[in-house]
Amino acid sequence: QRALTQPSREDPQRIWERRAPLTPKGVAELVEHGVAVEIEPCDRRVFRDAEYTAAGATLVRTLANAHVVLGIKEPPLDEVLTDGVAPPAGSYWHRRGYAAVPRTHLMFSHTAKGQPYNTPLLAKYVVPEGTPDAALRPRLIDYELLTDERGKRTVGFGWFAGVAGVLESLSSMAQSHLEKGIATPFLATPRPHTHPSLESIRAALRAIGAQITQDGVPAALGPFVIGLTGNGNVARGCLDILHELPIEKVEVKDLHALVTNPYTPLNKIYLAHALPEDYLVRHDSGPYDRADYYAHPTAYRSTFADTVAPYLTLLLNATGWSAPFPRLMTRADLPRALALARARGLPGSGSGADPGAGPALRCTNIGDISCDIRGGLEFLVRATTLSAPFYKIRVGSAGVDVDELPSSGVDLALSEGKGKVKATGEGADAGDEVQIMAVDILPTTLPLDASARFETEVRRYVWGVVRGYRDGPLGARGDMGADKEGSAEKEGSAEREVEDALERATIARGGALVGRHVVLQEGVDRFWAGVRAREGAGGVDVVEPMPGKAGEVEKESAGQNARARKGERGGGARKKRVVLLGSGMVARPAVEVVAARDDVQLVVGFSGLGTHSSGCWFLAAGNQRAELEALKQEFGAIQTKLIDVDDDRDSGGLATLIRDADVAISLLPVSYHAKIALHCLSHRTHLVTASYITPAMAALHARAADADVLLLNELGLDPGIDHLSALDLLTRLKARGQVVEAFTSFCGGVPAPDVPHTPLRYKFSWNPRGVLLAGLNGARYLLGGDVHEIPQGALFKNVFRDVPITDEFELEGLANRDSIAYQESYGIPLARTFVRGTLRYPGFSSLMESFRCLGLLNTTDEIHPRTWASFLPLCISQQLGIKKDNTPLPPDALTRLVAPENVPGLRSALEWLGLVPPSTSPASTIATTFAPAPPTHSALPTRPTTPINIFTSLLAHKLAYARGERDMVVLAHEVVARDPATQVERVYTSTLVECGTPRASAMARTVGVPVGVAALLVLDGEVGVRGVCGPVVQGVYEPVLRRLERYGLGMKETVREVGVGRRTVESALRGVSEL
Repeated sequence: QRALTQPSREDPQRIWERRAPLTPKGVAELVEHGVAVEIEPCDRRVFRDAEYTAAGATLVRTLANAHVVLGIKEPPLDEVLTDGVAPPAGSYWHRRGYAAVPRTHLMFSHTAKGQPYNTPLLAKYVVPEGTPDAALRPRLIDYELLTDERGKRTVGFGWFAGVAGVLESLSSMAQSHLEKGIATPFLATPRPHTHPSLESIRAALRAIGAQITQDGVPAALGPFVIGLTGNGNVARGCLDILHELPIEKVEVKDLHALVTNPYTPLNKIYLAHALPEDYLVRHDSGPYDRADYYAHPTAYRSTFADTVAPYLTLLLNATGWSAPFPRLMTRADLPRALALARARGLPGSGSGADPGAGPALRCTNIGDISCDIRGGLEFLVRATTLSAPFYKIRVGSAGVDVDELPSSGVDLALSEGKGKVKATGEGADAGDEVQIMAVDILPTTLPLDASARFETEVRRYVWGVVRGYRDGPLGARGDMGADKEGSAEKEGSAEREVEDALERATIARGGALVGRHVVLQEGVDRFWAGVRAREGAGGVDVVEPMPGKAGEVEKESAGQNARARKGERGGGARKKRVVLLGSGMVARPAVEVVAARDDVQLVVGFSGLGTHSSGCWFLAAGNQRAELEALKQEFGAIQTKLIDVDDDRDSGGLATLIRDADVAISLLPVSYHAKIALHCLSHRTHLVTASYITPAMAALHARAADADVLLLNELGLDPGIDHLSALDLLTRLKARGQVVEAFTSFCGGVPAPDVPHTPLRYKFSWNPRGVLLAGLNGARYLLGGDVHEIPQGALFKNVFRDVPITDEFELEGLANRDSIAYQESYGIPLARTFVRGTLRYPGFSSLMESFRCLGLLNTTDEIHPRTWASFLPLCISQQLGIKKDNTPLPPDALTRLVAPENVPGLRSALEWLGLVPPSTSPASTIATTFAPAPPTHSALPTRPTTPINIFTSLLAHKLAYARGERDMVVLAHEVVARDPATQVERVYTSTLVECGTPRASAMARTVGVPVGVAALLVLDGEVGVRGVCGPVVQGVYEPVLRRLERYGLGMKETVREVGVGRRTVESALRGVSEL
């Protein structure tokens, strides 16, 4: 028996689905190479049964013999075979005595996003533990998940959607115009499903174009303008088919002159391909910048309704949309666009100033090819079908509903309230009607050409699955004697690429979810619980028993499945490579996450940053080589390499590391990330960092997107877990209809309460210089409806004295950079309060402000102290403007710079640090109780440098954690949300408190683990976004957050009504009562 492939017929209920995954030509190729192909008979399929049998296929009534089942979309549930099948005779599996092997099903399953309506289908492949012969459940591979190594999709129908979308939209528009008394040449537009091939459609469209060239379009329409959005495969399909018409391209900026010019020729079709730079502007009226847009999407708004839509005879929307990016047009924009067309007196606008004085024809016909419900076009309320391809909405004036109206062939069997969208625009007439085409299965209308293209894309994957049945796992094929064409090495590499892609696209295997898809388990569990409840069964035996024993395959598949659950990969596949740059404080947890994967080769690149005179004290109080040796000893499989990031002459070492890696992780200081990113762009290597997106990094967005590279930032603790958890909580609250009134988020790393106190009540668990520099930033936040701005250098003077997060210890807070910049991306632009801050123990800020006043945090002026006794006087001299060396300080120097009430605490701290001689006061005695040894001359710089660099090295020595001491991370979100039905306000909290362990500090875990998790998700192709971005994208924060829970970094949530329990953080910050 040969490996048997069986294209299945599509669900009979899908009357328009005529595509096939294999053409007769493809079947002939399989048969020629020894693969048996069986075909289910189907009279609706684009290829006749006789064509398949002529190619060597056999017609059958059942799929029972199939090893590989190919379909386009999901099959009827009762036709999904879930039992095993005998292995092909003479195959790897047959020779090893297997009685049965699982089948493999390939399709667009529409289950990967947890679609509830398809959970019953997913449950065919994912069964409860203890189900008999679960290991023989089929493998489910989804075409939509087939990607290359960079995560780019390799199989799809987007181009055909664009072609068909143009044709359906032109046909829909022609009928709309006819209903308004205007017949156009587009009445002859070929609907794609009525033609046998794409070439015949092109010929029909060219005939329409010839008629327009000769006779023009009706004068009542005015200049005929088509607007197109998008720049991907869908848009390319649109452009391709539109060029069969007499197209003349026009710039958006020229639309007004074109449409209002009475001499504009009417024997052409004018095409305005609107790109983002044509209709996106910053809220501050700044121009569109692609890098800035993708880094700060909420800073932009769309002007499409003002600058493009009013001039259009037909809008073709071929661009996708996702939050937090601005929509192409909102619900309020549509009536405004209609009003603007009328106000400007445009021909075809229905305006009294219109010489044609007729019905509104501008901005009244839309083809939403993206078919993104309530997406880029917020007023799109539903998809349509080929039987009823369009519907109409009546656009009212301000505050009036946008009501769905009957239109020809459309059945409006809608429940109460469905199909209604609130509009808040102005000026639209009560009679304005807009017709929308939104067919969601457009590629099915071109079954012949779409099937042929699809087969060319999917062919290699089909062969990959077939080889698995014939030759066994990839690592076992050394002696199988595969085809001899080309070099064995080249063939092996191609096979590995296909195997990796198939693995990434596998949703389930052996009765269980695989890899990233384990997050779907909750939905499947609910389904099976419902089945048990309906059947009244107490156990799991609700699945029909499957015949036969699997023999050894059950044990092997179960083992593979267990590895998949742990995120491991079996077989002898090529190892992927990750390079981690930096071996400092937070590196170990990241190494632990990545090194746990036996299919990944981890290389740690370390540099001499620990003693660099620039002040980048990356290793604080440690030795990098010792750190590296400890890592190598614990994780023996990792490799290490010494690099010098500062020395451009050593760029070859850095470049080589990045060139050979699939993903790079940078735990170096943020100032190095742009340089690392440039190497990643040169070698098309993805990058993950834990740092904020700097302007230098944001500027690389366009280059990264064009290179298909992801530069993923802000994946640590703050920023990182704070974004992930906040977005998750807010998304769930908004899904429940709650109105968010206030949001506060505070995060900080501090010593655990049991650690002996220092004057600052602080110790360093990460880059000390970064801590000091963060205190010099400015800040901006929204509190109680008022915007507060703190200038640079004034942060420590503007402390929140009480942040009531817990009753166990007191905390103070510092505003964290520009909070308001995140408000739009968090999706709560109308909240009265939006504050992000940093946590410290009380007293930290006032003491740091005193240090700043003394000049210890000076980042610009250089000094060169020869002894530690001279360090503080030199800093104070700079602050007082004393330029002459060795000039004695005035006796009241401290009080000149520091408020008198702060001097005693400052004096005590300076004594503890060893910067002033100890006094005999009781305060001094207490302060020096736990003081480490005073600094030594060897710690001083060998050349002039800034005070902050010297102070950094001193604090790194004095405030290092001693053996047995542990740090603590506290992250706390508070959301005040109002229930619109009851007007009751509730306080929702989400908190993470993590303490360090002997293996790793809390800061190291909360920074290193997210970075490692994100790197593996990118490595596995599970993050599709490209360019420069942070974790505010849903496709990033959801999977990372779920993975973090497995590492014990999950959030704890509570809810209470306002006024119950302790006061809210918002009220504490405002200093008001909440009652």
